[in-house]
Amino acid sequence: GAASEPAFVNSWVNYGGGAPNTRFRKYPDGSVEVQVNITSGSPTTAVIFTLPVGYRPSGTLQFPWTLFTGADYRPTSQLVITSIGTVEPNNPGVSVSFARAIVQFMGGL
Repeated sequence: GAASEPAFVNSWVNYGGGAPNTRFRKYPDGSVEVQVNITSGSPTTAVIFTLPVGYRPSGTLQFPWTLFTGADYRPTSQLVITSIGTVEPNNPGVSVSFARAIVQFMGGL
């Protein structure tokens, strides 16, 4: 991806349709913001992208996110960001028509 935009893996892509592109940034205080607007990933538990060194949390974090399957919303689905930088869905067996999150955490690893 472009600067501050991830290189997607496993068939994930930006949602498009006027939604902001998936991106990440680091603030002067060391906090990291990740904004995700995605579709088309396969399989549904596969890594979406990996954050670069310096943008990763010290441990695995889980955040609620908006996930639409094409038929309904899944309010219990989570976005997972690991200490090795992988950003991945936690919604086993659910196809993703659209998913969105804006999360912030202390980074630096």
